[in-house]
Amino acid sequence: FLNQAVTITGLGSAMFRNAIESVKEVRSKAERDFWQGQLEDWKPDQFQGEDVLELSNRFFRPRRKSEQEDGVPLTEDIDPNGVLARLAGTNLIHTEDNVVKYFRGMLDGKKKRYIPARPQVFRLGDIVEAQCSVVFVKSKGGGVKTKLILRALVLVN
Repeated sequence: FLNQAVTITGLGSAMFRNAIESVKEVRSKAERDFWQGQLEDWKPDQFQGEDVLELSNRFFRPRRKSEQEDGVPLTEDIDPNGVLARLAGTNLIHTEDNVVKYFRGMLDGKKKRYIPARPQVFRLGDIVEAQCSVVFVKSKGGGVKTKLILRALVLVN
């Protein structure tokens, strides 16, 4: 399936290490919800010796699996020419769960504000904040994988 994805690193920062530890803690707490050994190990990916988090969200899900049969429209920022909508056809649906929100973080005095942004403003190397959900999905062979589903991305000034 087509998806929106981002790979982020904290370059060893304490805040990023805390985010990784939080994912590990969620996974650890969820382990008892599965048969012993069913939940596969999770660790962050690596890029040039640094820990990275891979966050993604599919544009669509199969219509037969959706409880929201009407779905939600793809925004013009995401699909300006309607190409994705045409690819979806009648078998795939874009739901609220597939939506990724994009923002610019702004400081207004001492208060932080989030202004909606177009996904096109993001560039390789930008400093960002990300929001994700930790989910568990069945994998081939009967195991269960930990996945990070992208929900929002903020460009930090």
